[in-house]
Amino acid sequence: MPKISITENDVHIWKLCLSEASYDPEEFYRNSFSQDEKERAVKLRFKTDRNNFLMARGYLRNLLSSYLDKEPQEIELHYGRYGKPYLSTESNPDNINFNLTHSRGTSFYALTRGREIGIDIEYIRPVSRANKIIDRFFSDEERAFYEQQPTGKKLETFFMLWCRREAYTKAMGTGFNLPESKIDISFVTGEKKSNKDKKDNSSPTLSIYEITVDPGFAASLAVSGMNPQISYRDIE
Repeated sequence: MPKISITENDVHIWKLCLSEASYDPEEFYRNSFSQDEKERAVKLRFKTDRNNFLMARGYLRNLLSSYLDKEPQEIELHYGRYGKPYLSTESNPDNINFNLTHSRGTSFYALTRGREIGIDIEYIRPVSRANKIIDRFFSDEERAFYEQQPTGKKLETFFMLWCRREAYTKAMGTGFNLPESKIDISFVTGEKKSNKDKKDNSSPTLSIYEITVDPGFAASLAVSGMNPQISYRDIE
């Protein structure tokens, strides 16, 4: 893939259908992965999970190589306290930030420049304790929004709320370890949902966007800064 340019206004979202991907996952394992990634891969018991991990991370390296103009195996990935991957400052002069997510054979990659970013996709499936999860992890506003939905819309609403919160906490690099009291996401009608952590003025202002995905999925993007130019691309 040729070098890809990205400006500070851009957010590039790439979609990959793992079942249609042409690379051999073992080739990624042999030629591209770090020792840490290899150790994570061998811990996966089921072949499907292992192959999906290899493909998702292998294509991530291929994408990053095009933005950084480096060979995939030359890219050094680091991980924050809660597992968010990032590039070292030394190897990332253009300040490329990224995040990835995958569910049921579909992967999404979000890349930007100089902005915090998080993305999440979830396959909509039955959840036996949705009410308890809502009570434990979500704010009063989110809980009220969920309870107002008709029965037939509650499952879809649950995953919509989950994706928004997951994308937000991934952008912040905290995972769900961030207390819900520090998150105040507005759920007014509209595509863009702005949020500001009121208890920490040093935290970035994040906007949350719903992502258009295949039927049966929910997905959200969280990104810092004003007026990002979001574009969608498919990995062939």
